[in-house]
Amino acid sequence: MEEARFELKNAIDVIEGPLMDGMNIVGDLFGQGKMFLPQVVKSARVMKKAVNNLTPFIDKKKTKKTKKIL
Repeated sequence: MEEARFELKNAIDVIEGPLMDGMNIVGDLFGQGKMFLPQVVKSARVMKKAVNNLTPFIDKKKTKKTKKIL
């Protein structure tokens, strides 16, 4: 996640890009019967933790934009 954050330079891009891509793969595998519900739940928990870790970086960008507008 940190590597992607530095590479993409925007926390939202990390969430909408590699993290969502990974969750789409999880969904596809679940739909094909190659992944089971406990694994899907674990993947969702990991996604939630990653988003929580990225949230402060999203808030910082909003704060900077707000200060510029004011």
